[in-house]
Amino acid sequence: MAVLDVKVVEMYRHFLYLPVYVAYRNNFFNLIPSKYKISRIERSHPTHGSDEKAFERLMKSGSDERIYFAVCDPTTVFNALLNGRSYQSKPVILATLVTNGGCWAVNKNSHEISRIKDLGEFSKIISYGEGSTTYGMAMRVLYQANKMHLKSRILNIVSPMYELGTLETMSMKGIDAVAITPNILDFERLRSRRRSYRIVYHFPRETEYKGVMVTGVLSRTDIVEHYPDLVQGFLLSMKEALGLVRNRDNNVIMMASKYFGYDVPVVREALETALSCEVLPDRLNVNKAEWLNAVKANCLAQDIPLDDELESQALEIYNDSIEAFSDFAEKADRRPHFRSIVEPPPRRVFPEEERWSTSAISLLKIPIIVGLSFWIYWLAWPIIWNGEGEGPSSIEILVIAISAAIIVAAPSWVYLKSRSPGMYFVYLVVTLLDLLLWHFWHFWHTYQEASGIILLSASVLLGAQITTVVKYAGED
Repeated sequence: MAVLDVKVVEMYRHFLYLPVYVAYRNNFFNLIPSKYKISRIERSHPTHGSDEKAFERLMKSGSDERIYFAVCDPTTVFNALLNGRSYQSKPVILATLVTNGGCWAVNKNSHEISRIKDLGEFSKIISYGEGSTTYGMAMRVLYQANKMHLKSRILNIVSPMYELGTLETMSMKGIDAVAITPNILDFERLRSRRRSYRIVYHFPRETEYKGVMVTGVLSRTDIVEHYPDLVQGFLLSMKEALGLVRNRDNNVIMMASKYFGYDVPVVREALETALSCEVLPDRLNVNKAEWLNAVKANCLAQDIPLDDELESQALEIYNDSIEAFSDFAEKADRRPHFRSIVEPPPRRVFPEEERWSTSAISLLKIPIIVGLSFWIYWLAWPIIWNGEGEGPSSIEILVIAISAAIIVAAPSWVYLKSRSPGMYFVYLVVTLLDLLLWHFWHFWHTYQEASGIILLSASVLLGAQITTVVKYAGED
Protein backbone atom coordinates (compact mmCIF):
# COMPACT_ATOMS: atom_id res chain seq x y z
CA MET A 1 0.00 0.00 0.00
CA ALA A 2 1.32 3.45 -0.95
CA VAL A 3 2.16 5.75 1.93
CA LEU A 4 0.40 9.12 1.88
CA ASP A 5 2.91 11.93 2.40
CA VAL A 6 1.53 14.69 4.64
CA LYS A 7 2.87 18.11 5.66
CA VAL A 8 2.24 20.53 8.52
CA VAL A 9 2.55 24.29 8.07
CA GLU A 10 3.39 26.63 10.94
CA MET A 11 3.39 30.39 11.29
CA TYR A 12 7.12 30.42 12.06
CA ARG A 13 9.46 28.31 14.14
CA HIS A 14 8.46 29.13 17.69
CA PHE A 15 9.52 27.82 21.09
CA LEU A 16 5.93 27.59 22.32
CA TYR A 17 5.23 25.15 19.47
CA LEU A 18 7.59 22.74 21.19
CA PRO A 19 4.99 19.91 21.50
CA VAL A 20 4.75 19.83 17.69
CA TYR A 21 8.52 19.47 17.29
CA VAL A 22 8.72 16.85 20.05
CA ALA A 23 6.06 14.75 18.33
CA TYR A 24 7.76 15.15 14.96
CA ARG A 25 11.20 14.18 16.27
CA ASN A 26 9.70 11.10 17.95
CA ASN A 27 7.91 9.94 14.79
CA PHE A 28 4.62 10.99 16.41
CA PHE A 29 5.14 8.18 18.93
CA ASN A 30 3.90 5.69 16.29
CA LEU A 31 0.36 6.84 17.05
CA ILE A 32 -0.30 7.76 13.41
CA PRO A 33 -1.19 4.76 11.19
CA SER A 34 1.70 3.55 9.03
CA LYS A 35 -0.18 4.37 5.82
CA TYR A 36 0.54 8.04 6.53
CA LYS A 37 3.85 9.83 6.85
CA ILE A 38 4.19 13.41 8.08
CA SER A 39 7.40 14.26 6.28
CA ARG A 40 7.81 17.97 6.93
CA ILE A 41 6.90 20.91 9.13
CA GLU A 42 7.06 23.93 6.84
CA ARG A 43 7.11 27.60 7.70
CA SER A 44 4.36 29.70 6.20
CA HIS A 45 7.07 31.87 4.60
CA PRO A 46 10.90 31.51 4.64
CA THR A 47 11.49 34.95 6.19
CA HIS A 48 8.17 36.74 6.81
CA GLY A 49 5.92 34.13 8.28
CA SER A 50 2.49 34.96 9.68
CA ASP A 51 -0.61 33.22 10.99
CA GLU A 52 -2.60 34.42 8.00
CA LYS A 53 -0.08 32.94 5.56
CA ALA A 54 -0.13 29.60 7.39
CA PHE A 55 -3.93 29.55 7.31
CA GLU A 56 -4.05 30.44 3.61
CA ARG A 57 -1.55 27.72 2.72
CA LEU A 58 -3.67 25.18 4.57
CA MET A 59 -6.93 26.23 2.93
CA LYS A 60 -5.47 26.52 -0.59
CA SER A 61 -3.27 23.43 -0.41
CA GLY A 62 -3.63 21.25 -3.47
CA SER A 63 -2.95 17.58 -4.05
CA ASP A 64 0.71 18.34 -4.77
CA GLU A 65 1.39 20.19 -1.49
CA ARG A 66 -0.69 17.95 0.81
CA ILE A 67 -0.70 20.39 3.74
CA TYR A 68 -3.23 18.77 6.03
CA PHE A 69 -2.59 20.62 9.31
CA ALA A 70 -1.69 24.18 10.29
CA VAL A 71 -0.29 25.43 13.60
CA CYS A 72 -1.37 29.05 13.86
CA ASP A 73 -3.72 31.57 15.45
CA PRO A 74 -7.26 30.12 15.26
CA THR A 75 -8.82 33.56 14.86
CA THR A 76 -7.62 33.45 11.26
CA VAL A 77 -10.84 31.50 10.70
CA PHE A 78 -12.84 34.42 12.11
CA ASN A 79 -10.87 36.92 9.99
CA ALA A 80 -11.59 34.92 6.82
CA LEU A 81 -15.31 35.12 7.56
CA LEU A 82 -14.99 38.80 8.43
CA ASN A 83 -13.30 39.56 5.11
CA GLY A 84 -15.73 37.48 3.06
CA ARG A 85 -13.18 34.86 1.98
CA SER A 86 -14.52 31.45 0.98
CA TYR A 87 -12.83 28.12 0.24
CA GLN A 88 -13.75 24.76 -1.24
CA SER A 89 -13.65 23.16 2.22
CA LYS A 90 -14.44 24.71 5.57
CA PRO A 91 -11.72 25.21 8.18
CA VAL A 92 -11.70 23.09 11.33
CA ILE A 93 -10.14 24.07 14.67
CA LEU A 94 -9.11 20.75 16.18
CA ALA A 95 -7.15 21.65 19.32
CA THR A 96 -5.55 24.35 21.42
CA LEU A 97 -1.76 24.46 21.87
CA VAL A 98 -0.99 27.87 23.39
CA THR A 99 -3.30 29.84 25.67
CA ASN A 100 -3.39 32.70 28.21
CA GLY A 101 -2.10 35.29 25.79
CA GLY A 102 1.42 33.84 25.65
CA CYS A 103 3.22 37.21 25.61
CA TRP A 104 5.46 39.18 27.95
CA ALA A 105 6.56 42.82 28.25
CA VAL A 106 10.36 43.14 28.37
CA ASN A 107 12.44 46.16 29.34
CA LYS A 108 15.90 47.07 30.62
CA ASN A 109 16.27 48.50 34.14
CA SER A 110 12.59 49.38 34.18
CA HIS A 111 10.60 51.37 36.66
CA GLU A 112 8.03 49.33 38.57
CA ILE A 113 5.01 48.06 36.64
CA SER A 114 1.96 46.98 38.63
CA ARG A 115 -0.88 47.54 36.14
CA ILE A 116 -1.18 47.13 32.40
CA LYS A 117 -1.70 50.86 31.90
CA ASP A 118 1.69 51.53 33.51
CA LEU A 119 3.29 50.22 30.31
CA GLY A 120 1.98 53.39 28.66
CA GLU A 121 4.65 55.36 30.53
CA PHE A 122 7.33 54.07 28.16
CA SER A 123 8.25 56.36 25.29
CA LYS A 124 8.15 53.45 22.82
CA ILE A 125 6.14 50.22 22.74
CA ILE A 126 7.50 47.61 20.32
CA SER A 127 5.02 45.09 18.88
CA TYR A 128 4.11 43.19 15.72
CA GLY A 129 1.77 44.60 13.11
CA GLU A 130 -1.98 45.04 13.06
CA GLY A 131 -3.91 41.82 13.57
CA SER A 132 -1.28 40.23 15.81
CA THR A 133 -1.75 39.38 19.49
CA THR A 134 1.06 41.72 20.53
CA TYR A 135 -0.53 44.59 18.59
CA GLY A 136 -3.80 44.01 20.41
CA MET A 137 -1.97 44.09 23.74
CA ALA A 138 -0.20 47.32 22.76
CA MET A 139 -3.55 48.85 21.83
CA ARG A 140 -4.97 47.81 25.19
CA VAL A 141 -2.04 49.49 26.94
CA LEU A 142 -2.58 52.76 25.05
CA TYR A 143 -6.33 52.66 25.64
CA GLN A 144 -6.02 52.15 29.39
CA ALA A 145 -3.25 54.76 29.63
CA ASN A 146 -5.45 57.30 27.74
CA LYS A 147 -2.77 57.66 25.05
CA MET A 148 -4.58 56.45 21.95
CA HIS A 149 -4.03 59.89 20.42
CA LEU A 150 -0.25 59.26 20.68
CA LYS A 151 -0.42 55.87 18.97
CA SER A 152 1.67 56.87 15.93
CA ARG A 153 4.39 58.32 18.17
CA ILE A 154 4.58 55.56 20.79
CA LEU A 155 3.90 52.37 18.80
CA ASN A 156 6.90 50.87 16.97
CA ILE A 157 5.91 48.07 14.57
CA VAL A 158 8.45 45.35 13.72
CA SER A 159 8.41 41.99 11.96
CA PRO A 160 8.15 38.83 14.08
CA MET A 161 11.42 37.80 15.79
CA TYR A 162 12.90 41.34 15.56
CA GLU A 163 11.29 42.90 18.63
CA LEU A 164 14.07 42.08 21.12
CA GLY A 165 16.84 43.18 18.77
CA THR A 166 14.97 46.46 18.28
CA LEU A 167 14.65 46.80 22.06
CA GLU A 168 18.42 46.34 22.51
CA THR A 169 19.14 48.96 19.84
CA MET A 170 16.76 51.47 21.40
CA SER A 171 18.15 50.81 24.88
CA MET A 172 21.68 51.51 23.66
CA LYS A 173 20.43 54.83 22.28
CA GLY A 174 18.94 55.71 25.66
CA ILE A 175 15.31 55.31 24.52
CA ASP A 176 12.99 54.10 27.28
CA ALA A 177 11.29 51.31 25.32
CA VAL A 178 9.38 48.15 26.12
CA ALA A 179 8.87 45.15 23.81
CA ILE A 180 5.79 42.95 23.87
CA THR A 181 7.01 39.53 22.80
CA PRO A 182 5.88 35.90 22.65
CA ASN A 183 9.52 34.80 22.12
CA ILE A 184 10.30 33.69 25.65
CA LEU A 185 13.30 31.64 24.48
CA ASP A 186 14.98 34.63 22.82
CA PHE A 187 14.27 36.68 25.93
CA GLU A 188 15.92 34.11 28.22
CA ARG A 189 18.96 34.09 25.96
CA LEU A 190 19.07 37.88 26.08
CA ARG A 191 18.77 37.82 29.87
CA SER A 192 21.58 35.25 30.12
CA ARG A 193 23.88 37.73 28.35
CA ARG A 194 22.46 40.96 29.77
CA ARG A 195 21.07 40.49 33.25
CA SER A 196 19.64 44.01 33.32
CA TYR A 197 16.84 42.93 30.95
CA ARG A 198 13.77 41.50 32.64
CA ILE A 199 10.10 40.76 32.23
CA VAL A 200 8.23 43.75 33.61
CA TYR A 201 4.72 42.47 32.91
CA HIS A 202 3.29 38.99 32.48
CA PHE A 203 0.28 39.22 30.19
CA PRO A 204 -0.66 35.54 30.80
CA ARG A 205 -1.25 36.41 34.47
CA GLU A 206 -3.56 39.30 33.60
CA THR A 207 -7.23 38.44 34.13
CA GLU A 208 -8.09 39.87 30.72
CA TYR A 209 -5.77 37.46 28.92
CA LYS A 210 -6.30 34.35 30.99
CA GLY A 211 -8.13 31.80 28.91
CA VAL A 212 -7.31 33.50 25.59
CA MET A 213 -6.52 30.89 22.97
CA VAL A 214 -3.46 31.99 20.97
CA THR A 215 -2.42 28.99 18.87
CA GLY A 216 -4.29 25.92 17.74
CA VAL A 217 -4.16 22.95 15.39
CA LEU A 218 -6.25 23.63 12.29
CA SER A 219 -7.33 21.43 9.42
CA ARG A 220 -10.12 21.21 6.81
CA THR A 221 -13.44 19.38 6.69
CA ASP A 222 -12.39 17.30 3.66
CA ILE A 223 -9.31 16.03 5.53
CA VAL A 224 -11.23 15.22 8.71
CA GLU A 225 -13.90 13.36 6.74
CA HIS A 226 -11.52 11.39 4.50
CA TYR A 227 -8.69 10.71 6.99
CA PRO A 228 -10.19 10.53 10.50
CA ASP A 229 -7.56 8.02 11.67
CA LEU A 230 -4.79 10.45 10.62
CA VAL A 231 -6.45 13.31 12.50
CA GLN A 232 -6.94 11.19 15.61
CA GLY A 233 -3.37 9.90 15.56
CA PHE A 234 -2.01 13.42 15.12
CA LEU A 235 -3.94 14.73 18.14
CA LEU A 236 -2.97 11.72 20.25
CA SER A 237 0.69 12.46 19.49
CA MET A 238 0.16 16.15 20.33
CA LYS A 239 -1.31 15.22 23.70
CA GLU A 240 1.59 12.87 24.39
CA ALA A 241 4.15 15.51 23.43
CA LEU A 242 2.34 18.14 25.49
CA GLY A 243 2.55 15.85 28.51
CA LEU A 244 6.30 15.38 28.05
CA VAL A 245 6.85 19.13 27.73
CA ARG A 246 4.71 19.93 30.77
CA ASN A 247 6.58 17.28 32.78
CA ARG A 248 9.90 18.93 31.86
CA ASP A 249 11.23 15.70 30.40
CA ASN A 250 15.01 15.96 30.19
CA ASN A 251 15.12 14.44 26.70
CA VAL A 252 12.69 17.11 25.53
CA ILE A 253 14.92 19.86 26.92
CA MET A 254 18.01 18.37 25.25
CA MET A 255 16.15 18.03 21.97
CA ALA A 256 14.93 21.65 22.17
CA SER A 257 18.49 22.82 22.88
CA LYS A 258 19.75 21.18 19.68
CA TYR A 259 16.69 22.11 17.61
CA PHE A 260 16.79 25.82 18.42
CA GLY A 261 20.57 26.05 18.90
CA TYR A 262 20.33 27.45 22.45
CA ASP A 263 22.15 26.31 25.57
CA VAL A 264 20.32 23.92 27.89
CA PRO A 265 20.07 26.38 30.84
CA VAL A 266 18.42 28.95 28.56
CA VAL A 267 15.90 26.36 27.33
CA ARG A 268 15.11 25.31 30.91
CA GLU A 269 14.52 28.90 31.96
CA ALA A 270 12.24 29.57 28.97
CA LEU A 271 10.23 26.44 29.62
CA GLU A 272 9.87 27.26 33.31
CA THR A 273 8.60 30.75 32.52
CA ALA A 274 6.10 29.38 30.01
CA LEU A 275 4.83 26.71 32.38
CA SER A 276 4.62 29.05 35.36
CA CYS A 277 2.35 31.28 33.26
CA GLU A 278 0.33 28.24 32.12
CA VAL A 279 0.59 29.11 28.44
CA LEU A 280 0.91 25.42 27.54
CA PRO A 281 -2.45 23.86 28.48
CA ASP A 282 -3.01 20.47 30.07
CA ARG A 283 -5.64 19.52 27.50
CA LEU A 284 -6.33 19.93 23.78
CA ASN A 285 -10.08 20.45 23.74
CA VAL A 286 -11.17 24.00 22.89
CA ASN A 287 -13.88 25.41 25.14
CA LYS A 288 -16.29 28.14 24.17
CA ALA A 289 -14.97 30.74 26.63
CA GLU A 290 -11.38 30.66 25.39
CA TRP A 291 -12.55 30.85 21.79
CA LEU A 292 -14.71 33.91 22.46
CA ASN A 293 -11.85 35.49 24.44
CA ALA A 294 -9.57 34.93 21.46
CA VAL A 295 -12.08 36.60 19.14
CA LYS A 296 -12.38 39.59 21.47
CA ALA A 297 -8.59 39.99 21.60
CA ASN A 298 -8.46 39.66 17.80
CA CYS A 299 -11.07 42.39 17.32
CA LEU A 300 -9.15 44.64 19.68
CA ALA A 301 -5.97 44.07 17.64
CA GLN A 302 -7.80 45.30 14.53
CA ASP A 303 -9.62 48.20 16.21
CA ILE A 304 -12.94 46.50 15.51
CA PRO A 305 -15.71 46.72 18.13
CA LEU A 306 -17.15 43.29 18.96
CA ASP A 307 -20.88 43.90 18.56
CA ASP A 308 -23.71 41.40 18.88
CA GLU A 309 -23.55 40.49 15.19
CA LEU A 310 -19.85 39.64 15.28
CA GLU A 311 -20.25 37.69 18.52
CA SER A 312 -23.05 35.71 16.88
CA GLN A 313 -20.74 34.90 13.97
CA ALA A 314 -18.04 33.81 16.41
CA LEU A 315 -20.52 31.47 18.11
CA GLU A 316 -21.50 30.07 14.72
CA ILE A 317 -17.85 29.28 13.98
CA TYR A 318 -17.57 27.59 17.36
CA ASN A 319 -20.55 25.37 16.64
CA ASP A 320 -19.59 24.50 13.05
CA SER A 321 -15.77 24.41 13.15
CA ILE A 322 -14.93 23.48 16.75
CA GLU A 323 -17.66 21.72 18.69
CA ALA A 324 -18.73 19.61 15.71
CA PHE A 325 -15.25 18.05 15.62
CA SER A 326 -14.42 18.08 19.33
CA ASP A 327 -14.57 14.28 19.66
CA PHE A 328 -11.00 14.00 18.35
CA ALA A 329 -9.53 16.27 21.05
CA GLU A 330 -11.72 14.79 23.78
CA LYS A 331 -10.53 11.29 22.96
CA ALA A 332 -6.90 12.44 23.02
CA ASP A 333 -7.45 14.18 26.37
CA ARG A 334 -8.90 11.01 27.90
CA ARG A 335 -5.85 8.97 26.92
CA PRO A 336 -3.45 8.61 29.87
CA HIS A 337 0.07 9.93 29.52
CA PHE A 338 2.29 6.84 29.25
CA ARG A 339 5.75 8.38 29.49
CA SER A 340 7.84 8.70 32.65
CA ILE A 341 7.50 11.92 34.63
CA VAL A 342 10.62 13.90 35.44
CA GLU A 343 10.72 16.00 38.60
CA PRO A 344 10.70 19.71 37.72
CA PRO A 345 13.95 21.64 38.23
CA PRO A 346 14.11 24.66 40.53
CA ARG A 347 12.60 27.87 39.19
CA ARG A 348 15.94 29.57 38.60
CA VAL A 349 18.75 27.64 36.95
CA PHE A 350 21.41 30.03 38.25
CA PRO A 351 20.17 31.58 41.53
CA GLU A 352 21.78 34.86 42.53
CA GLU A 353 23.55 33.38 45.53
CA GLU A 354 24.97 30.58 43.37
CA ARG A 355 26.29 33.10 40.85
CA TRP A 356 28.07 35.14 43.47
CA SER A 357 29.44 32.19 45.44
CA THR A 358 30.91 30.71 42.27
CA SER A 359 32.52 34.04 41.37
CA ALA A 360 33.95 34.33 44.91
CA ILE A 361 35.56 30.88 44.61
CA SER A 362 37.05 31.94 41.28
CA LEU A 363 38.56 35.03 42.88
CA LEU A 364 40.24 32.90 45.53
CA LYS A 365 41.75 30.70 42.82
CA ILE A 366 43.77 33.55 41.34
CA PRO A 367 46.35 34.10 44.10
CA ILE A 368 46.59 30.35 44.74
CA ILE A 369 47.24 29.44 41.11
CA VAL A 370 49.59 32.40 40.58
CA GLY A 371 51.76 31.23 43.49
CA LEU A 372 51.69 27.56 42.47
CA SER A 373 52.43 28.33 38.82
CA PHE A 374 55.36 30.58 39.76
CA TRP A 375 56.83 27.90 42.03
CA ILE A 376 56.30 24.93 39.66
CA TYR A 377 57.68 26.75 36.64
CA TRP A 378 60.78 27.84 38.57
CA LEU A 379 61.40 24.27 39.82
CA ALA A 380 60.75 22.65 36.46
CA TRP A 381 62.99 24.94 34.41
CA PRO A 382 66.28 22.97 34.81
CA ILE A 383 64.50 19.63 34.23
CA ILE A 384 62.65 20.67 31.09
CA TRP A 385 65.52 22.48 29.38
CA ASN A 386 68.49 20.53 30.83
CA GLY A 387 69.89 23.67 32.35
CA GLU A 388 70.29 25.38 28.93
CA GLY A 389 69.48 29.02 28.41
CA GLU A 390 69.39 31.88 30.82
CA GLY A 391 66.09 30.91 32.41
CA PRO A 392 62.99 33.04 32.54
CA SER A 393 63.00 36.44 34.15
CA SER A 394 60.77 37.21 37.10
CA ILE A 395 58.45 39.29 34.91
CA GLU A 396 58.09 36.47 32.37
CA ILE A 397 57.28 33.95 35.10
CA LEU A 398 54.79 36.35 36.65
CA VAL A 399 53.02 36.88 33.31
CA ILE A 400 52.91 33.12 32.67
CA ALA A 401 51.61 32.51 36.18
CA ILE A 402 48.86 35.14 35.80
CA SER A 403 47.86 33.62 32.44
CA ALA A 404 47.68 30.20 34.08
CA ALA A 405 45.54 31.67 36.85
CA ILE A 406 43.19 33.19 34.27
CA ILE A 407 42.78 29.76 32.64
CA VAL A 408 41.31 28.46 35.89
CA ALA A 409 39.48 31.54 37.15
CA ALA A 410 38.03 33.25 34.09
CA PRO A 411 35.99 30.44 32.54
CA SER A 412 33.69 30.38 35.57
CA TRP A 413 32.73 33.97 34.87
CA VAL A 414 32.61 33.42 31.13
CA TYR A 415 30.31 30.44 31.47
CA LEU A 416 28.06 31.98 34.12
CA LYS A 417 27.56 35.10 32.08
CA SER A 418 27.31 33.65 28.57
CA ARG A 419 26.15 30.15 29.60
CA SER A 420 28.00 28.89 26.55
CA PRO A 421 30.38 25.90 26.70
CA GLY A 422 31.56 26.92 23.23
CA MET A 423 32.74 30.27 24.53
CA TYR A 424 34.56 28.52 27.38
CA PHE A 425 36.39 26.31 24.85
CA VAL A 426 37.39 29.25 22.62
CA TYR A 427 38.61 31.20 25.63
CA LEU A 428 40.65 28.22 26.83
CA VAL A 429 42.34 27.83 23.41
CA VAL A 430 43.19 31.56 23.30
CA THR A 431 44.72 31.40 26.77
CA LEU A 432 46.85 28.35 25.96
CA LEU A 433 48.03 30.04 22.77
CA ASP A 434 49.00 33.09 24.79
CA LEU A 435 51.02 30.95 27.18
CA LEU A 436 52.94 29.45 24.25
CA LEU A 437 53.65 32.86 22.75
CA TRP A 438 55.03 34.23 26.01
CA HIS A 439 57.17 31.10 26.35
CA PHE A 440 58.65 31.32 22.85
CA TRP A 441 59.31 35.01 23.23
CA HIS A 442 61.99 34.24 25.83
CA PHE A 443 63.92 31.98 23.43
CA TRP A 444 63.54 34.12 20.34
CA HIS A 445 64.42 37.43 21.94
CA THR A 446 67.73 37.30 20.05
CA TYR A 447 65.82 37.57 16.78
CA GLN A 448 64.61 41.12 17.03
CA GLU A 449 61.92 40.97 14.33
CA ALA A 450 60.41 37.65 15.47
CA SER A 451 60.61 38.75 19.07
CA GLY A 452 58.63 41.90 18.33
CA ILE A 453 55.87 40.03 16.49
CA ILE A 454 55.54 37.40 19.21
CA LEU A 455 55.55 40.01 21.98
CA LEU A 456 52.89 42.06 20.18
CA SER A 457 50.67 39.00 19.60
CA ALA A 458 51.05 37.80 23.17
CA SER A 459 50.29 41.26 24.54
CA VAL A 460 47.13 41.57 22.42
CA LEU A 461 45.88 38.17 23.56
CA LEU A 462 46.67 38.90 27.20
CA GLY A 463 44.88 42.22 26.92
CA ALA A 464 41.83 40.43 25.48
CA GLN A 465 41.96 37.93 28.34
CA ILE A 466 42.13 40.59 31.04
CA THR A 467 39.35 42.58 29.35
CA THR A 468 37.16 39.48 29.26
CA VAL A 469 37.74 38.78 32.94
CA VAL A 470 36.98 42.36 33.93
CA LYS A 471 33.88 42.44 31.73
CA TYR A 472 32.39 39.19 32.95
CA ALA A 473 33.43 39.59 36.57
CA GLY A 474 32.06 43.09 36.86
CA GLU A 475 28.94 42.92 34.70
CA ASP A 476 25.71 43.26 36.64
